[in-house]
Amino acid sequence: MMKPLLRIESVAVAGVATWLALAGARAQVPALTVGNTEPARDVIGRILPGTPDNSNISCRVEIRMAGGGIRPPDPTTGEGDDVLNPLVRVSYIGYNAAPGSGLFSEIFNDRLTNGVWFFVRIYDAPTPAGALYYANSETSFRAPPPPPEGYNDVTVTFQRMQLISGEEDVDSDEDGIPDALENGPLGTLPNSRDSDGDGWDDYYEVMHGTPLNANESNPIDLLLEAATVSWWTIPGLVYRLGYYKQAEDPAGYDEVWSGTATETNLAVDVEDVAVDPRGFFRAWAVTASP
Repeated sequence: MMKPLLRIESVAVAGVATWLALAGARAQVPALTVGNTEPARDVIGRILPGTPDNSNISCRVEIRMAGGGIRPPDPTTGEGDDVLNPLVRVSYIGYNAAPGSGLFSEIFNDRLTNGVWFFVRIYDAPTPAGALYYANSETSFRAPPPPPEGYNDVTVTFQRMQLISGEEDVDSDEDGIPDALENGPLGTLPNSRDSDGDGWDDYYEVMHGTPLNANESNPIDLLLEAATVSWWTIPGLVYRLGYYKQAEDPAGYDEVWSGTATETNLAVDVEDVAVDPRGFFRAWAVTASP
């Protein structure tokens, strides 16, 4: 009578061992990472803002199921279709990435359901309601099994940004900035390539971080480096280079050079200028761009 009992106990122990082995194998399944390696950019090519520790100032990222087809966000609210494209996870630019990189990296410790199709959507603001533009990943992707049959990293790239409203982008003044952006967050003039009339076109100022002011010119203050000063330029524009001493009236610049830019950078030798260590150089564009 004892032998069957011993056999039963042996089987039970073996079963526990097998269960533990399977549980250990499941616990060792590596996580799945979804992210991008090329910076996400807005409609004019600026890297979308994002920082690892603050989603409130970082552009929103959504990972959604593709379902039977990918529907655009609601043209009024910007919200996605949670019925056709269920939301799987909300992330943001900068998550698990360097600040200002335009990247994100979302980790799924339980992985995504093997074989199901997904896509990624980004907005140009922290919330859909506050966004003007969005972009989907160029392709949807099927969640892979873990190695050796599958892989652990999914890399997505994004399409060009498009208006949430569904309207076509228009650039009336052909300065490289769509009207929707000029009428909206930039506050520049959609019918003028040079909104503040200082000779630097709007696209140049926006891309290089020069503050736009419709009522004031935007000169560039320069540093002297080895008897040379240099600055970004727009080919075809005429520039003036002025110099003044700090102790003197800042409005009283002495012009030390003027000329037409032929490339995207000007470097002017000022070795013959009587340079005071307390002095400053300043450049202006004096001819509006065509």
